[in-house]
Amino acid sequence: FPGQRIVVLPRAVRAQTRQQPLLRGLLPTDIGYFPRAKGHCRERTQGVDQAIFIYCVRGSGWCELGGTRHEILPGEVLVVPPETPHVYGADEKRPWTIHWFHAQGALVSEYLTELNISTANPLVFLGDDPQWLALFEEVLGAVEHGYTQKQLLHASHALAHLLAVMVRHRHE
Repeated sequence: FPGQRIVVLPRAVRAQTRQQPLLRGLLPTDIGYFPRAKGHCRERTQGVDQAIFIYCVRGSGWCELGGTRHEILPGEVLVVPPETPHVYGADEKRPWTIHWFHAQGALVSEYLTELNISTANPLVFLGDDPQWLALFEEVLGAVEHGYTQKQLLHASHALAHLLAVMVRHRHE
């Protein structure tokens, strides 16, 4: 998509992080920004081994999880739990602009529990949250410049802060 930004950690880097005590709890494995993502659609019949987070800031999209279709509006974050079959995409008439990431690690399930996420309840409302967007930019910026342990540690802890902001919003 014109203007997109995307980083996908190589499998070898992901495997190495599982051996690092400060990284095995939470790690962004894929992260990006898609402006006006017309035609964007992903189907994963077996799911993936990470949780997927998609924050819609403009336009709209949709997702099918567990046989139920959910509309995603501006200010909402879609969260797809690991290993969950899913399909999602941008609305044809009003394609979404999204900030998204995949997260892996031992703490992911704990965050999903705090967010009360399930296949029946996959949305968290953030509204227009500049703090969340600033933290997202911090995570993306950290991994855009390489995959050293120090950069990944920075990205991991910024991601933890970002998820803590989501937890706060969920409980407010």
